[in-house]
Amino acid sequence: QYVAPYLYAGAVEDQFDYTGGSSYIIYHIENPRKDMKISAYCESDWLTVSTPSGSETQGEIHFNVAPNNSSDPERSAMVYVSYGDIGQTVPIYQTNAQPVIKVEKEAEVFDYKGGSSSFSFTVENPRDHLAASVQQNVGWISDLTLKNGTVSYSVSENNDGAERIGEIIITYGSASARFIVAQQYVAPYLYAGAVEDQFDYTGGSSYI
Repeated sequence: QYVAPYLYAGAVEDQFDYTGGSSYIIYHIENPRKDMKISAYCESDWLTVSTPSGSETQGEIHFNVAPNNSSDPERSAMVYVSYGDIGQTVPIYQTNAQPVIKVEKEAEVFDYKGGSSSFSFTVENPRDHLAASVQQNVGWISDLTLKNGTVSYSVSENNDGAERIGEIIITYGSASARFIVAQQYVAPYLYAGAVEDQFDYTGGSSYI
C-alpha cells in the first residue's frame, strides 16, 4: 500500500501592526518519508524566515516582520512551506497606521504687548526614523524651540495697526498640525490738557 504524506502548516500569529514583530508557524506531517525534508521561504523582503526546527513529524518555523514604513495602508506576504513535492502557503498580514500629531490646544491669544508661551503635542503611531520639526509662517512669532514634545515661542509687540493671526506648523514625516497664534491690537490714545488755561492781563505760567 501507499499512503501519501500530509502537511499542515499554520501561523500562531498572522496579523501584525506597523511596528512588526515575530512569531512562528507550526507544522505537522503525517506519513513522513525519510527522503523528504521540510523547508520554508518568503519572497517579500520585509519578512524573514528561519530554518525549520523540530522532528520529522512536527516542529516550528520562526519568522520576523519588519516595521512598516511604507505608505501602503496594509501589506501581505506568503510563507511557502514545502515537504518534498507537497506545499502549503501561510499568509501574513501587516497594517500601517500612519503617524498623527495631537496638539494639546488649538490656539492662544495675546494682547498687543506680546509675550512668550508654549504648548505640547504628542505623536501617535511614531516611527523610529522620523523626528518632529517646527516652523512659523510670520515674522512676529520668533524664538521657536522644540524639546521633548513642547514648543516654546515668543510674540513681539503688535504695531501693525490691526489684529493679526499667525501659525506654528509641526511636521512629522507626512503628518502635520497647525497651532494658531492670534494677537490683539489696541490703538495708542493721547490726552493733553492744560492745568490752567485762563489768565488775567498780568499773564503768568502753567503747564499741560
